[in-house]
Amino acid sequence: MPGKIVESNANIVNESKAEWHMTGNKKGKIKIYAKSNITATLEISSNPSGAKVYINGTYKGKTPITLKLMSGTYDVKITMQDYEEYMTTVEVRADTTTVISVTLKPIYGFLSVKSDPSGAEVYIDRNYVGTTPLENYKISPGEYEVKIKKEGYEEYSRTVSITPGEKTTLIVSLTPLPEPSPLGTTTATSSDSEKTIDSKGGGSICGPALILGLALLPLLFRKKK
Repeated sequence: MPGKIVESNANIVNESKAEWHMTGNKKGKIKIYAKSNITATLEISSNPSGAKVYINGTYKGKTPITLKLMSGTYDVKITMQDYEEYMTTVEVRADTTTVISVTLKPIYGFLSVKSDPSGAEVYIDRNYVGTTPLENYKISPGEYEVKIKKEGYEEYSRTVSITPGEKTTLIVSLTPLPEPSPLGTTTATSSDSEKTIDSKGGGSICGPALILGLALLPLLFRKKK
């Protein structure tokens, strides 16, 4: 037969839990926990939206989001690709609304390269990244050497600085290489003493000497007569 209850008391632990202690003619205590409907509201938004929200390490959804929580302290983490992770600790109280609004910080910048004429090769710190026009190339913050190359044009080189969350645009007019000069022509002339050797090894006299010999032939014939 159960013992007779001789004493009963209640202790409010917090807004979400009440604890009752009951004692009778038997040793020991009975603890009864009753959940309360009293909750706190936590509203979380981010710029840009669509960031993942974690409460005490548990995924809860994406921003913007409204959560109903028991009163207490919570670790909040907000993450999004290409942005720095945001973390904070927040205390929420019953029947109150706590708001977290955060602007996420980008971890990358963007580089666009345009050239005239287009179709030039683009190198960043000697690494080929594409051809012009190059649009919104994602890159970590810092300084980089950008080279633009195209056949028939002078190579263009410049150092650019990339800032997180900002777009840097480089517009270049390439300079054509100078056209090669025409090759010079050489004219060969024969001297008066030129001598040609035929394939049989014989020699023949040509030029002014031949003309002089022909002019002397009539005189020789006259002397013989």
